[in-house]
Amino acid sequence: MTAAPSPSVASLRKEFGEAIERHVVSCGDTIVYASRDRVHDVLAWLKDTPGENYNYLTDITAVDYRDPELALEVVWQIRALDRTADLRVKFSLFNVFNMQRVTEVNEDLELEDGIGTPNEFFLQGTDYQSRAYGQLQVSLDF
Repeated sequence: MTAAPSPSVASLRKEFGEAIERHVVSCGDTIVYASRDRVHDVLAWLKDTPGENYNYLTDITAVDYRDPELALEVVWQIRALDRTADLRVKFSLFNVFNMQRVTEVNEDLELEDGIGTPNEFFLQGTDYQSRAYGQLQVSLDF
């Protein structure tokens, strides 16, 4: 049986619209993914909005995976003291240093013209690593 998401999901979607990209329920915790430009707004709203009242920061930490391909994560653990509900908010920042590494190259030595014309773009980049971006996750324990 799939656990129902936290009621906060509907409230977040109503308040922030497309900034709330998706949600999942994992091990009974609701995780909400939001756009990176709204992190501060989402946290402030969760703290100040009646009915949410996540007014106590129990922990803040960060995880650095020491790998440019993996995210740097900042994690806030917050609690609504009046109803003993915990919420975990994660912000993941990918490509922290905004490196534009080549991820694919042109592998065609010759053009497909049937006469063996050398491809002047052979081994040149055709695709590059994404620019720096972030992902916000929110999980609720109650």
